[in-house]
Amino acid sequence: MIKSIKNRIYICSRPGLFYYDLATDNVQSIETGLKTSEVYDVLETEDGLTNAASRILLVFNKEMELINSAQYIPGDLNSLSVNAVGRLFQSDVGLIWACTNGYGINKYNLKRNRFTSIGERTKNSEGLSSQYVSLIYTEDDTSVWIGAFNGLNYFDRSQQVVRNYYVMDSSLQRLHKGYIHGILPGKRLFWLGVGYRIVKFNIPIGEWKMIEDVRPGLGGVVSPEYYQNDLLLIRRSAGGVWLYKKDSGYVKSFEASPDDPSSLSSNEVTSLLLEKEKQILWMGTEYGLNKIYLNDYTITNYYSDPDIAGSLGNNHIKCLYRDSKNRLWVGTGGVV
Repeated sequence: MIKSIKNRIYICSRPGLFYYDLATDNVQSIETGLKTSEVYDVLETEDGLTNAASRILLVFNKEMELINSAQYIPGDLNSLSVNAVGRLFQSDVGLIWACTNGYGINKYNLKRNRFTSIGERTKNSEGLSSQYVSLIYTEDDTSVWIGAFNGLNYFDRSQQVVRNYYVMDSSLQRLHKGYIHGILPGKRLFWLGVGYRIVKFNIPIGEWKMIEDVRPGLGGVVSPEYYQNDLLLIRRSAGGVWLYKKDSGYVKSFEASPDDPSSLSSNEVTSLLLEKEKQILWMGTEYGLNKIYLNDYTITNYYSDPDIAGSLGNNHIKCLYRDSKNRLWVGTGGVV
């Protein structure tokens, strides 16, 4: 679910793209014209257009009518490099950046309907650390950070310069392979999820510091999800969540235990929503929703039950969102 500047909530799903109008409480299905309509990301541009990543790049007008579907055309160097579009980012009015799996960054000019790309670095040219791009993060109008396989890339838009930071261990002797799955800004630093490790990246000097696994027995890819003061929440795709206090080194592990009904409903965590004022952490999983009280770490589980009115519509939780009316939205494998 993605909050819109147009007072909408976009719902990206396998069946397609939907939006919920907060003013009228109506849900609208958006026709993409595709046989496979799985949508991964939505971006609204300053000129009122809506762009959706659904393997290819879809462009809708203000009335949410499909006006263009930009895709790979064999032999056309101005088309999309590959029909594998993930995250989207707008750098200028009319210019959309699209992450691809295997073909770097594709930059799309809406007016000209053409693509240019930033590929992998070679001996004779600047470029990304890898063609396999996982995320884009921007701090301001000039700085763009691009997460890829084996490294972090800084793009200075004012000078059109790409700087590569390869993920190395503390001794700078070994290159760590693995996608950057998450990036969280701190004070002059980033917390990064790289493969199975958490990495602290010092921005001014470009230095890496590996944070040792606090629960080596748990499997799954790690991703930093929330950072404030000394608190860091770390999600593992198949191993629950860690609460890590970097100043004291305190670690609290939240995981599922078949013999403990007050534990997590599942270790396969899909989404997190932290409500700081209430000291409550909502945790969506592959099987059930969990409410964690951070003052005493007690857990309440919520499941789908057709015999109970008001229960979840489906146990597979996809995403969580709290709107301005203090309503909790729970996106599931079946309904919202």
